[in-house]
Amino acid sequence: MANSLNDLNRALKKMIPVLKGKGLDLALFAGAEFLKEEAKKKFGHYQQGWKQLAPATIKDRIRKGYTPNDPLLRDGTLRDSIKAVALKDTAYVGSDSDIMVYQELGTAHIPPRPVLMPTALENGEEAVLEMAKVIGSLLLKGSA
Repeated sequence: MANSLNDLNRALKKMIPVLKGKGLDLALFAGAEFLKEEAKKKFGHYQQGWKQLAPATIKDRIRKGYTPNDPLLRDGTLRDSIKAVALKDTAYVGSDSDIMVYQELGTAHIPPRPVLMPTALENGEEAVLEMAKVIGSLLLKGSA
């Protein structure tokens, strides 16, 4: 038992410099990047709680040359506006598009079709596993 506690103590001490360096940002970025990719998969597919597109919206989509009934997906611009960033021990997944805010929260004329928060809630544990892989790899290398 004492040996395994000593081994654990040594392992934890090795983590400190790894996580204080770029290691934490690398791990956070891996988790954020995973969530970004999962969020992008929701575009064009109805999610739980989403209302069907209005008939006028479907007609407009067809008139403009888009598929008739792929919610949130036209030419991919909105989907591709989702970015992952890790800075100063914090990770962000989001978009700087006003349209993304309107879709996430809804407006007087658009029902909410949230993507970002449901993605985080549904995939948070897997994102943590992605971060753990990076931390484990850094620890094995012994550097950050």
